[in-house]
Amino acid sequence: MIITIQFTSNDPSSVHYCKQVTVNEYENLRLSHSQKALVDLLDEIIADNTMSSKDKKKRLKQFQKTYPDIYAERFPSVQNEADCDIKETKPKIKPPLFVKPLLRLRGLRI
Repeated sequence: MIITIQFTSNDPSSVHYCKQVTVNEYENLRLSHSQKALVDLLDEIIADNTMSSKDKKKRLKQFQKTYPDIYAERFPSVQNEADCDIKETKPKIKPPLFVKPLLRLRGLRI
């Protein structure tokens, strides 16, 4: 018994080939799809409720360092503040100078 398979152009299960694209079209598609995937990743980090806030901040900072342009699209006000160099700085409190030498003397017996 010989089984023959015939493919017709109307058959939806027939073999399909990809259309050939130019190098420029390929580069444009590659960039747009990869940027879309990175935006989706950023949205997932933001929307993840199971992640702790500390871990979320750490991942957002890492994302900002790695992909600053995509991060700036999602959070434009943060980028403007960094450009203007507006930072709320807390004054640094220096420890007293004599605390450490006095701690060494505490163990001495008189």
